[in-house]
Amino acid sequence: MCAAPCRAEQLKNPEPSDDTWLPAAALSYVEGRSGDIVIALQPRWIASSDATTHGVATNDDQRVPVIFMGAGIKPGRYGEAATPADIAPTLAKLCGITLSHAEGRPLTAALR
Repeated sequence: MCAAPCRAEQLKNPEPSDDTWLPAAALSYVEGRSGDIVIALQPRWIASSDATTHGVATNDDQRVPVIFMGAGIKPGRYGEAATPADIAPTLAKLCGITLSHAEGRPLTAALR
């Protein structure tokens, strides 16, 4: 586990941890393109004059709704965890297309 800031070496091969920030930082790390350190800001702080950046490992900055609408979609609100990687597999299943490789999974609860 690393307390922020984390060094690149810690993000390349993170050790198992109860810390939710470290895996998020490790998933964003790209060797050769990312910096040498990652700094975590305090909750509700941003390093920008914009309203949000989606670059902070806090719930208020990372939680973004996924909305599907139209034919084949069941109306409702679903509380299961989802990621942006689940969007393509969900749309593929809706269209009857099989993806040879997908990082995410179809969100079948929202499909008719």
